[in-house]
Amino acid sequence: MEVYHYQKKRFLIEQTITSLFALVIIFLTLYFIVNKMMPILMSLALFVAFYTTINNFILKVNSEVIEISDHTISFEAYKKKDIYEISKLQSFKLKEFPSAKKIYVRLIDFENKKKKYWVHAGSFDEGEKLFKKLLDIEYEKHPQSLKARARDQSPINYHRKKENKKGT
Repeated sequence: MEVYHYQKKRFLIEQTITSLFALVIIFLTLYFIVNKMMPILMSLALFVAFYTTINNFILKVNSEVIEISDHTISFEAYKKKDIYEISKLQSFKLKEFPSAKKIYVRLIDFENKKKKYWVHAGSFDEGEKLFKKLLDIEYEKHPQSLKARARDQSPINYHRKKENKKGT
């Protein structure tokens, strides 16, 4: 089992403190809206702050610890751990942002529940390895997808396949 940890200081600043600040913004914008001070702008700010707070503290879409084994993957944040059996996942789709080292994970479990997670791989210990491992899981779950076929046709993967065949 491989365990990846979000760097503690970065998680505190990028996730926890940012969401606590958003919580403060919620109360400030409510005060401004009630007092009819820039209600349209404050409504927009309220929406963004509410969305940020809900995503981080209730839905826990920004994981602090990710564990990957041969059969399971888990996402953990703020003492809540979601564990999924990879073979039972109906869907495991990724939207990568390689320059920012971020991945948006969308999955559907065996109960047909949709979940989403943001993985800030650049802020994780061994983030590059985590990034590649998530891509491998997507490839394993959806080998016939257009993205998987493009990966198969990539010159980089072509040379790796030839090396693997020679080594075997």
